[in-house]
Amino acid sequence: MISIFRFFIVIASCFVTLLCNAQVQVSTKQLVGTKWEETSRIVGGTSETPHNKIVIEFDKNVFLNSIYFNTEPTTAQFKYYLSDTEPSNVFNYNLVGTNNKGKHIVLYNDKLNKVFHYTFISLNDDEMVLYHKAGEYKIDCYVTYKRVK
Repeated sequence: MISIFRFFIVIASCFVTLLCNAQVQVSTKQLVGTKWEETSRIVGGTSETPHNKIVIEFDKNVFLNSIYFNTEPTTAQFKYYLSDTEPSNVFNYNLVGTNNKGKHIVLYNDKLNKVFHYTFISLNDDEMVLYHKAGEYKIDCYVTYKRVK
């Protein structure tokens, strides 16, 4: 009886892992002109509510990330493109502003001189979930956004 229970636990764990790591392909056209507000995140397996309002926006060439301290935002600007393969730490400037598709969004910030990337887990008219693989911070992170524009 215990071995049957263990079998079901293993199967359920595999299903949850597959579900959590599902990826969708997104096109630049789906993102341009949209604005999203962070609603929650799962960091290292722990659910968190944002302490500050965080809003991201997309235009053809730029990804804006605004963090609101009180009522005034602090905004960071990133060049971006979409990629079907998980990117390296090299940013391909030739892909910025192109109408492409991908499962990953690759970001570059000039001031930080750093490449970041997220994986699209889901995207619909109302909600977007991005995954940031553990990197220098050593913690996996899933971020959920609601669409505001």
